Amino acid sequence: MSLKQQTIRGFFWNFIDLAASRLINFAALMVLSHILSPADYGLIRMTVIFTAVAQILIDGGFGNALIRKQNCTEQDYNTVFYINTSISLLLYALFFATAPLIASYYNEPQLVLIIRVITLILPINALALIQKTILTKKLDFKIQAIASFSGALFGFLVALMLVVKGFGVWALIAKTLVNQAINLIVLWFANDWKPKKIFSANSFRELFGFGSKLLIIYLMAQILRSIYDSIIGKNYSKKDLGYYSNADMMSVIQSEIMTTMLNKVAFSALSNFGNSPKLLKENLQKIMSPFVIISFTMSCVLVIMAKPVILVALGGQWENAVPYFQMLCVGYSAVVLHTQNQIVMNIMGRSDYFLRTEIIKTALFVPVIVLGIIFGLKTLIISLVVHYWLGFYVNSIYTKKLIDYGFFSQIKDLIKPALFAIGVAIPVFFAGLTHFSNIITLILQFCAALLSAFLISKIFKVKVFREVKALIFSK
Repeated sequence: MSLKQQTIRGFFWNFIDLAASRLINFAALMVLSHILSPADYGLIRMTVIFTAVAQILIDGGFGNALIRKQNCTEQDYNTVFYINTSISLLLYALFFATAPLIASYYNEPQLVLIIRVITLILPINALALIQKTILTKKLDFKIQAIASFSGALFGFLVALMLVVKGFGVWALIAKTLVNQAINLIVLWFANDWKPKKIFSANSFRELFGFGSKLLIIYLMAQILRSIYDSIIGKNYSKKDLGYYSNADMMSVIQSEIMTTMLNKVAFSALSNFGNSPKLLKENLQKIMSPFVIISFTMSCVLVIMAKPVILVALGGQWENAVPYFQMLCVGYSAVVLHTQNQIVMNIMGRSDYFLRTEIIKTALFVPVIVLGIIFGLKTLIISLVVHYWLGFYVNSIYTKKLIDYGFFSQIKDLIKPALFAIGVAIPVFFAGLTHFSNIITLILQFCAALLSAFLISKIFKVKVFREVKALIFSK
């Protein structure tokens, strides 16, 4: 099987993984948001601020280091496994002890018990990291798809039972824990790898040499995001944080799917071209084309469909989230571009360049925080959107140095995807001018998007869709 076929097959199963689990999570969001309040979601978002940073510390950049290393040994896998698990237990103990301080900071006493329970997710996820890494190196996303789907389904069912019985915010906590626990169980039963009593200081030093820079990079990015959420939670109400939280969860879905598939599929497929900048550039452009077209088109369409999407999916109490959702969709359309540049830096082994970009983006983030504190939540979100697009420019500077694929070359490659997205979005806009109910309007706009995408791809012979279809269904 050729590289392109491997990539598309990997793309297909990874898409099934993400689409199925995200579909269930989206269904859960729809059902639970009609019952729970924005304040409930605001409380959960306050805990995510800390658990997200902790998760990056647990991984430590070792996952990407293992994927990048071509011939990993049992020593490598076991060493990372024990490091991940040990750090997760230490962090859980830290959060258990400091939960009262966090609750006091937000003036939310109920956060004490919530933090002590929800941070159990840290050791659960740590136990699954090596299993996922090994499967990703093999481009085997089928098992991961089954695990994700099973976890999402059982998590939703448990949350649904609890919310019906009046457990409120605890339904969201149970959903998270059950989801990851089932995921872990499936991965351990389906994958052959099991830990052995092996630990190598040499493996640690080798992998940490690459992973440590990635740790700093990811940590900086997540700390910035956590500071951002913390400002909203501290300076505005937990209700406002709830509006922002669900707008963020809704708008990030498409970019999260695209970037996760890129990081898993494209990174693994392109890692063989680390010694040939020319081949890396050529294959990157081929692989990126469908990702960018899909991401841009979905972003444009969702901006236009924002009001009926939010009101139908979440309910009338979430109308204040509509403008946040629209702005975030614009911002997240740049994330797939960040990812393609970061993949190049990782494959070329230039985590130092990656680190530089994050330092620059951190400096650029300071005005975002200041503007938000002075002018309010909408200005804070608009500043974040501008920051995402400036970040794309910063990343492209170093891609130019590595494979001669700079900002203007990348912008040139974005013209056709952008025109395609606008062409699809125009009929969607006119379909939204009708005076029907929200759900009828949403159906009309969705049909308009599908029809216009089909017609444009047929008339202008958009190659990427034919290639994806042919490779997925080829024998």
